[in-house]
Amino acid sequence: LDTSIKVNARINNSQTRATDNNWDPGDLIGIYMLKSGSNLTASNLLHQNEKYTTDGSRNFAPASDAVDIKFPDNGAKVDFISYYPYKNNIGSNLKYPVNLSSQDDQSAINFLFSDNAKGLSRTDNEVGLRFTPQLTKILINLTGKPGVPLKDVRLTLRGVNIKGDFSFADKKFTNVTKGNVR
Repeated sequence: LDTSIKVNARINNSQTRATDNNWDPGDLIGIYMLKSGSNLTASNLLHQNEKYTTDGSRNFAPASDAVDIKFPDNGAKVDFISYYPYKNNIGSNLKYPVNLSSQDDQSAINFLFSDNAKGLSRTDNEVGLRFTPQLTKILINLTGKPGVPLKDVRLTLRGVNIKGDFSFADKKFTNVTKGNVR
């Protein structure tokens, strides 16, 4: 009996994802599996920060250097949390560092989180993850006078939150630093 998890992930609220609501080939997520109904602490984790990837569909599989997560053989129920984009340096404090000071690579700062997959066991067909953006994407459309091209335009957002740590357990940002975004 194959008890490997089968992951199907979708993104809620497409306006805030840098590349809309679709996964790109090679996107990586981190998955945690813990005892069902337990607090999110290192001692309750059965799998921690396992790297899964997609071909661009909603289906994710273990990355080549990752562990194939399996449901417990005894039929015990488990919960899953997951996040995007994957980082290998998530510590035992279970906090995801966010730094928005550079806006050059939008997909690298497009933080998504999922904690909806609960009470699952080896009899379930798949782990359906629903990712929700944890940041807000601001779109600004500039238009010039007809026939006059816009050039050398610069925009700075001042005094906004640019750094912080997202707690997987509390689902809140801490250690927030304000700054300017260009």
